[in-house]
Amino acid sequence: MDDIDFNLMKRWVNDLRTTKVEQAYGSLRLCSFDGTPLDCFCALGRFYAIQGATWRQDPVVKSAMNVDNWKDLPGVPSWLGEEVFTMNDGGSTFAEIADYIENELDKLTTL
Repeated sequence: MDDIDFNLMKRWVNDLRTTKVEQAYGSLRLCSFDGTPLDCFCALGRFYAIQGATWRQDPVVKSAMNVDNWKDLPGVPSWLGEEVFTMNDGGSTFAEIADYIENELDKLTTL
């Protein structure tokens, strides 16, 4: 099993429930074509935002921003990150994703 940082995951759930930023799909974070970051993130993007990630403009998709090793979510089980990715880009809201993560956290703490 992956090493799980329950405190970090709880912070992520809280952020997803309280953030006022617009939700993005298909990109961790959106930016203008000149590289100016926008307050528009996907659920995984919010995971990096709460940790103070350094963002860089995608060299191909100029309206997108990424972080290095973006598929590596330290402290989060890989299967959970993949499900959050699928839920976000499938149209689930931040609140629905937060509920899902919290439900999975509850299951993990009762093992």
